[in-house]
Amino acid sequence: NCKMIEIKLSQGAKPAHGGMLPKSKITRHIAEARGLPFPALEDCNSPPRHSAFDDAEGLMHFVANLRELSGGKPVGFKICI
Repeated sequence: NCKMIEIKLSQGAKPAHGGMLPKSKITRHIAEARGLPFPALEDCNSPPRHSAFDDAEGLMHFVANLRELSGGKPVGFKICI
């Protein structure tokens, strides 16, 4: 039961670059979300962008949708610039 939702963008990431997620850190939940086998067979490439939106307006629609789906719980986001 959560009290709020927080979206974190660019946390420890290089802008416009993805990264590699070592197979040892791929949990069952991550594997399911990314369509990977579990246990992971190899490292996973992390994309440099979010698949649910691609601009600021899209982010705001995504936040509004999360708030509606969560029954009105607060939704915020952190971004590292």
